[in-house]
Amino acid sequence: MPIKDKGKLGMPFAGILLPKISSILRNPKQYPEGPNDAVEEFHGESLFQASPLQYLVASCGTRLVYYLETNNFIHPSQSGFRRGRSTVDNLLALETGIRLAFLERKHFVAVFFDIENAYDKTWRYGILKDMYDIGLRGNLPIFIQNFLRLGKFRVKVESELSDFFIQEEGVPQGMHMNFIQRQLQIAINSITQWSNANGFTISTSKTTAVHFCRKRNLHFDPELKLNGEMIPFQTEIRFLGVIFDKKLSFLPHVIQLLKKYEKSLNILKVLSTTAWGADKTSLLKIYKATTLSKLDYGCVIYGSANKSVLQKLDLVHHAALGLISGAFRASPVKSLYVDCFEPSLKLRRQLLSLN
Repeated sequence: MPIKDKGKLGMPFAGILLPKISSILRNPKQYPEGPNDAVEEFHGESLFQASPLQYLVASCGTRLVYYLETNNFIHPSQSGFRRGRSTVDNLLALETGIRLAFLERKHFVAVFFDIENAYDKTWRYGILKDMYDIGLRGNLPIFIQNFLRLGKFRVKVESELSDFFIQEEGVPQGMHMNFIQRQLQIAINSITQWSNANGFTISTSKTTAVHFCRKRNLHFDPELKLNGEMIPFQTEIRFLGVIFDKKLSFLPHVIQLLKKYEKSLNILKVLSTTAWGADKTSLLKIYKATTLSKLDYGCVIYGSANKSVLQKLDLVHHAALGLISGAFRASPVKSLYVDCFEPSLKLRRQLLSLN
């Protein structure tokens, strides 16, 4: 039957058709690195990701975000999926809070939660109820409702495939405490109650805390519990790709960058061979793609580290520019900057902080 009125029938028709296409999950081509027995970390991926119809889903997502933004339904601290925002905003908020506590000679305790299988345990009815409560009506909720309908999945072991199974939940893809400790425990209990009410499970084994403090005198970490188990305190934590240590020196993060830097430097050493190596323009592009892109992420955060810590990165940066330009090892650093037309890491961090 031809569709005469596309405005009335197009969106509901797509909302019914698309879930049938995207309901089947397949195993990913490559599992994440980790132990072979950590099967709880493996997730299927939808065949819909490679379909041209994903642009329609992106369009519906854009409309939904626009509605949420214009009606102020999104919390100001939320950075994910928002235009002009990124994880760097959350990193800056954490680093600013820690530094303000240091200036006032106070303590700063941060608890880092990890929701266990967040996408697989998403409460579908809760999503639809939230959309109804904020006033969403019409074709967009119908599209999302059909998109969240029961999907199917099966397991592949070598060349054998199992039967199809229904994915019922998820979406595609004790002692005396001081005042601060009590407030932290109340906040943890509130998060636990919210996660239980919405069908999420906070991973107790992955939840950790860090006590940020620069005081040298003896002080104990607060005793916080999650589901009756003590939350362990660590000296450093990886948060959104940046390693925060309790002294906020960012030395562990710089050391990790140096390890990645050395691997990229070995690539330049091989490609810069005078007999058959690449030219300077190609080497510079490879260096920017493999190394500088990693250094740029979070540089606004770890750029506040001590000069002695950041100089460790400068030494490797100078060595890379020397390989690219083919200059002698004793060549002045400023001449390398001019020859490669590349600024120093300090100026690069300042430029990115302005953006």
